[in-house]
Formats: sequence, structure tokens, C-alpha cells
Amino acid sequence: MRTPENYTIAPENAEAYQFDTVEGFTGDESIGELKVEALRLGMTQDQANGMHKWLAENIVANSVATESQNEMGMAELKGIWGQAFPHKMQGIENTIHTLSQKIPSLKDASRTPEFVQLMDLVGGMLGEAGVIKQDPRQAMTPAEARQRIDEIRSNPDHPANSANSNDMGYEKARGPFLELYKIANMH
Repeated sequence: MRTPENYTIAPENAEAYQFDTVEGFTGDESIGELKVEALRLGMTQDQANGMHKWLAENIVANSVATESQNEMGMAELKGIWGQAFPHKMQGIENTIHTLSQKIPSLKDASRTPEFVQLMDLVGGMLGEAGVIKQDPRQAMTPAEARQRIDEIRSNPDHPANSANSNDMGYEKARGPFLELYKIANMH
């Protein structure tokens, strides 16, 4: 309980404020700003420290939640992209490297699932335009394999759809076509 005897006044300068350490919070330049604002508001040491603790704990909690969401999102992408995941990630890093020559801060951007997907799309577009070199070993995601299967199935002239299993074109197309089914069903 507060009594008049244990009440303190604000320090004479902002640097006099001392804040307790909060686990997981490294602090930054905003600590100095918080001290200046606490002094401007006439906060006591206890009030300013309490505000700092509350803010720091919230920052840490939000950071942990964001990290957890990013990990779950990346795991989901890994499941969606299947065996193509490592290939796509290498392509994404190549795209970031290429773009960071124009936008240097891009190489330090957080690799959120949304950012990774964006860089995958941008990399594909830049590769198609010939701006960046793409690896010829094009790995497919299960969704891309299913799309390719649908394209082949809807094309009656494709050799994999030949009614004659003795047809050389059928035999040649059958192996890659069956490989598409393997990729499409990988998880």
C-alpha cells in the first residue's frame, strides 16, 4: 500500500531512470525515448519501471507468438511444396540475392511464409523473363504435378492417353506420367 512516506517524485533527468531486466527483451533505442517520456509525464521510478516491464513483456509475448506462427506457416509450406521445398527455398534465396543488389535491405528481411511465397512468385517471373538464371532441375510441388496430370488427361493427343499400349510414344510418356502421380501424392 502506498503511503505519503514511501511516495517518491520523478528524478531530475531521464537518464536517472533504471529499468529491471525482462527475460527475452534485449531493449533498443526506444528505452531512451521511454525515459524521456516518463520524465515529461513526471513518472516516479516505480511507475516508469512498471510501464517498461509491461511494454517489454508484451513485446516478448508478441515476438514469441509471431515466431510460432511463422514456424507453423513454413511447416505448412513444406507440406504443400513437398519434395520441391529445398529447391524452391534455394530459388528464393537466389531471388533475394538478385533483388538485394537494387534493394540492399531486402537480404535482411524476415523470412515469413508470406514473404517466402512472394519471393517464390517473383523468382518465377524473373526466371521466365530471363532476369535470373533458373536451375534446370525443376522440382514440382504436388499441386503442380496434379495440374500437369489434368493437362495431360484433358489432351486426347498426348501419347500417355494412347489406347494402343504398344505405341512407342505411349511407352515413352508412361514413365514420366506415372512419376507425376508419385509427386502428386507425396506429403
